[in-house]
Amino acid sequence: MTQSTTETMHHTLIERDRQRAIQFLGAVGRSPRIYHALRDKAGYTQQAHRKGWQLLVRSLGHVDLDTEHPQNTDNAEAIAALTAWDGPNFSRAQAALQVPFPKHSEFLFKGLDQGDGVRSVGVIQAFLERVSLLRESAGQKSPVEGSSIDDDREVLRLLEQRKVIDADTELQLRQWLSQAQQTQEGATPTSTQKSLKQDFQDAVYGLNAWLIDWRGQARAIIKRRDDRIRLGITQRRSKAKLANADDKLNDATSKNEDALLATENSENDDDTMT
Repeated sequence: MTQSTTETMHHTLIERDRQRAIQFLGAVGRSPRIYHALRDKAGYTQQAHRKGWQLLVRSLGHVDLDTEHPQNTDNAEAIAALTAWDGPNFSRAQAALQVPFPKHSEFLFKGLDQGDGVRSVGVIQAFLERVSLLRESAGQKSPVEGSSIDDDREVLRLLEQRKVIDADTELQLRQWLSQAQQTQEGATPTSTQKSLKQDFQDAVYGLNAWLIDWRGQARAIIKRRDDRIRLGITQRRSKAKLANADDKLNDATSKNEDALLATENSENDDDTMT
């Protein structure tokens, strides 16, 4: 029996599942170690991975309820992948460049914030164009005012070392951009196509069930804490907990210092009496 999304699932839960799916699918896709563990111990296949992406994409399609054409799945899947990529990678790149190459950091990211949905297409397109300008500066003047060509090379080398952008990553990003920019021209309606509203409802509950299954499998199989954090099945220690741990350490240190001081004072008193 198909449940009614509008009646039984709050929009905040739908958005939560989208974010969980983006994080989980991105982590599995980027980490062979995680993928192989889930594949070997739980039967997580490429088909299962693609199904997760398809459900996610369909769950994002409810804004197009008025269209009578089937969705361009490749288009939406590429936009979801770009949305998942830019935020964390932009943050890591800025952190790496902020101290040694602040001018290059400003050049690469000025006016570029984390994109969401279609906006991520333009953001990443602009980022790649600026990276290309740095790469093509060899034998010419650096596009960054007050910097040298050697500085440009060092910046590109650092971003590659940090695994933010290299030849393979740039190729993948450009493929996603190409797919994301494709239109749905030529698509034709079919008499057997479900209403998009019903398809959205099916996708929302299908994605929820998919996440319950595979997040549960991952909790039982994946033991490394860093991998669990990447998958979104374990949270980082909160600042409050870290602060509490620091307070406990400081309290213990203070008590030790007080005890040592008391011992020294006692010894001094004994010497005075003698």
